[in-house]
Amino acid sequence: MMEEIELLRTLDSPFIVGYIDAFIETDLSINIILEYCHEGDMQTYFYKKFSDNKTSAVHNSFIWKTFIQICLGIQYLHTQKGILHRDLKMLNIFLTKDKDAKIGDFGAAQKIEDSIPVK
Repeated sequence: MMEEIELLRTLDSPFIVGYIDAFIETDLSINIILEYCHEGDMQTYFYKKFSDNKTSAVHNSFIWKTFIQICLGIQYLHTQKGILHRDLKMLNIFLTKDKDAKIGDFGAAQKIEDSIPVK
């Protein structure tokens, strides 16, 4: 958990959920305060959107915008920070009020140089 907090502190991208602060409670529980993503995670968003059976399509513009934003977030992590997310899925993509996509949940993340096996 502390590794995730240290990693989150170093990230600064419009395609990554923003870190605000972290603190430890007296019962030793760790709390991480992150940027609020109004629409929640992508999986829940799509479940709610399509569970009423009235909506049957997603606009191409939304799909492309989301795909590009996720790719830019991954590019930032890999090229500028040397980080592998290692748990990229719809539950870890969050949507803002404007439906911009942001990558979150870095609990399984690892520095790229740490993941390369030594020969």
